[in-house]
Amino acid sequence: DPLFPESSQTLLSSPLTDEHRIIMLRRCIKILLHELGHLFGLEHCIYYICLMNGANHEIEMDQQPLYLCPVCLRKLYSTLQFNVQDMYENFVNLCEKYGLEEERLWYRKRLDSIQDTNK
Repeated sequence: DPLFPESSQTLLSSPLTDEHRIIMLRRCIKILLHELGHLFGLEHCIYYICLMNGANHEIEMDQQPLYLCPVCLRKLYSTLQFNVQDMYENFVNLCEKYGLEEERLWYRKRLDSIQDTNK
């Protein structure tokens, strides 16, 4: 198969590293959240680098962040009326649990900013 230069047997017999597990998990979460965004009425984002940007291939998808830009977050909020602080706290905990350190740091920084604003 030209899309898979290594044989399926080779791919399936090699052990899955933590790095590969995290890449696969990150991709699955991005696709799931992106498609859920569409279900809640979000279109592809053209304003900022965002989870809702369109992606034509794996490289573009890997460059997308695992968060919504302010425009898309506001659109989703106006539909669902959720507590952003609670959502970010849940995401910090989930990212920590599943080894998504880059994303955990991003959500933690935004959460700290929200908490500083509320003081």
